[in-house]
Amino acid sequence: MSFVEELKRRNVVKVAVLYIIAAWLLLQVTDVLASLLPVPEWAGSLVVMLLILGFVPVLIFAWVYEMTPEGLKREKDIDRSRSITGQTGRKINILIIVLLVLAIGAVAVDRLIPETTTVVETPMVEEVEETAAADPTALAAEKFAPPADRSVAVLPFVNMSGNPENEYFSDGLTEELLNVLAKMEGLRVAARTSSFRFKGEVGDPAEIGQALNVNHLLEGSVRQSGERIRITAQLINASDGYHLWSETYDRTLTDVFAIQDEISKAVARALEVRLLGGSEAGEAVRVATASMDAYNAYLKGTQLLAGSGVDTYRAAEAQFEEALRLDPDFAAAHAGLARAWVDLANWGTLNIQETLPKVQGQVDRALAIDPDLPDAWVLLGWIRYNSDPRSPDRAGTEEALRKALALEPGNVRASEWLAFTLDRLGRRAEAVNILEKAIERDPLSVALRLQMGQSLAGLLRFPQAESNYRLAVDLSPRDPNAVGQLAGFHSNRGNFAESTILNGRVLELDPIDPEAPALLWVNYLHMGDAERAEPWIAETERRDPDAEVSWLGQAVLAYYRGEDTEAFRIAERGLAQPLDNRFGSEIVARMIVRDVALARGDVAKAEAVIDAFWPGVTDLDFVVDPSLDSLFARINALPLIAARDGQDAAVRIATDLLARHAEESTRLSIVARATVPGLLHGFLGDAQASVRHLRERNRAAVRDNPWFWYGRNSLFAPVSDTAEFTSFMAELNAAAAEQLQILRASGKEPALPRN
Repeated sequence: MSFVEELKRRNVVKVAVLYIIAAWLLLQVTDVLASLLPVPEWAGSLVVMLLILGFVPVLIFAWVYEMTPEGLKREKDIDRSRSITGQTGRKINILIIVLLVLAIGAVAVDRLIPETTTVVETPMVEEVEETAAADPTALAAEKFAPPADRSVAVLPFVNMSGNPENEYFSDGLTEELLNVLAKMEGLRVAARTSSFRFKGEVGDPAEIGQALNVNHLLEGSVRQSGERIRITAQLINASDGYHLWSETYDRTLTDVFAIQDEISKAVARALEVRLLGGSEAGEAVRVATASMDAYNAYLKGTQLLAGSGVDTYRAAEAQFEEALRLDPDFAAAHAGLARAWVDLANWGTLNIQETLPKVQGQVDRALAIDPDLPDAWVLLGWIRYNSDPRSPDRAGTEEALRKALALEPGNVRASEWLAFTLDRLGRRAEAVNILEKAIERDPLSVALRLQMGQSLAGLLRFPQAESNYRLAVDLSPRDPNAVGQLAGFHSNRGNFAESTILNGRVLELDPIDPEAPALLWVNYLHMGDAERAEPWIAETERRDPDAEVSWLGQAVLAYYRGEDTEAFRIAERGLAQPLDNRFGSEIVARMIVRDVALARGDVAKAEAVIDAFWPGVTDLDFVVDPSLDSLFARINALPLIAARDGQDAAVRIATDLLARHAEESTRLSIVARATVPGLLHGFLGDAQASVRHLRERNRAAVRDNPWFWYGRNSLFAPVSDTAEFTSFMAELNAAAAEQLQILRASGKEPALPRN
């Protein structure tokens, strides 16, 4: 008998088949259980390794042993005339058939039954990866409504010029085409941030279409040689890769606007759509500038603004200034220059109030040249919101941003800022609706995901909020803003250990920004570790001694240590500077000066520092404005009023504010609804009611630093020695100390900065 025949007789071959099928089914079960149970990521790999290692021993076992009526026996000890390997083989055949049926059923269920995942509840991985951004096709796993028949994504045109420095031109052409197509009635266009995630990728059209939620893809290439360009464009059906239309254009650089116009019209004809407000016969592309050099500088600036960081924004600023030097009437360049300044101000490099007039001048000029320029209306919204830091023009902001979206429905920044504004107006459900529509156009936008996280957290929908934060980080794992916002979410949830680990990652990603180490000293002071906070305050100052967070860290550390005179001196010096209230710098400094001054008996100083924040707020007859922007300023004036005019006067004001809050609380955010009565009841001496509302504030996802906001806040002086309040403080301090222990045990605590 040959070796192969002997293998068959001993059922070794059948055992091998049975083992393979059973192993495959086991892996499917493991995959399902891993998604339901908190098992480590390597569990699946371990199961695979064990199954592979077990294969050969199982075959050896089948060769050596045989099943008999008396049980297992070594094959050599069995009389072959009494062997029942045939019966055993038939039983194995039955098992193989049963397992095959189960396997086929599992495959059928997986292929035929659709998943039911919502846009904002995407399950995410548990740790922030330090590698490059994940595959965008895999990340866009959400199931949207089926894409509209007339939907398209403009993929980045490939630079075929052989010179990487010409990349700005192919990117700019792509973006301009995208903007034109976005204005076509009945055509849904995937936004830039999502489309550009496929730059340099060679992927399956069906997968890209699914990721971007579109039915068509417009792709092409640009070859530039001197003043000559060759542009190839083709429109593809995403589902089957079929080319609906293609064309090659050999022109000069001065014809670029005409080429954009021809391509957009060809796409319109192929998809049977027309420009908003008119027929296809009109010009789809307006000539932005007669200067090709100005246009090139503008495209370079636009490409730079797609990135982030101080150096990037400064480089963009220089390009837009060059474009305007060449053509002072280039409306889009005026808006681009204003946008660069806004990004620098939002980053904390420029002071917002000092930057506002410059931005206003550029936006006014842009709108005078082109009243329908969407980006200019977006920037006008920023101006209106920041024009009065005490009481923003939220209604005017909303109006400008809705105008921008009417002109360009796919404008990501307009959607992001509108949602932010609606959040501040207490209309968070409406903000989420705006973001859902924007994400449908731009599913891979980091900015939209981060704003969605904020809006959902404001509605106390924490699991969905965290999913969006984590998706933003997965989409851009090297974006310090995304990682920092995820860290902030964990801080607000009381997870300071996780927040500190993430903030350590922010520090690595951004070695320049002084606010990166500030995130760490804030957490350490909350957890009661002043020694660990001090070197991070020093690192903040080393990075930028003039930054708001530098002197703020020094003042707060001194205040924490009971060095009130030094804290007072630093806070007063900080208040003499123009402030953007970074990290709450202005509010914190005014509280320090107020309470130290009151402790010294210097009522005049306390009055001056509170009145400087909101003029007249310390007057006995002051009336809180209808928008309630001055409500918290009035509450913070109560200790001063008590010291100046007597406790009875302050109590009357506090009682009136409490009654008004009962009537108008629905106009406030969920957090503010708990904060206001918590503060007022504390000042009125009702410890039980105060603590009850402060607990609600904690449940609403805000974990305040207990020793600063509660322990040293003169508003809580009337209840500070009560059993209820001291017990509440003890709970907060114990929770903070526990987080410090978790951090130390994790082995992931950020290393201290080098001197």
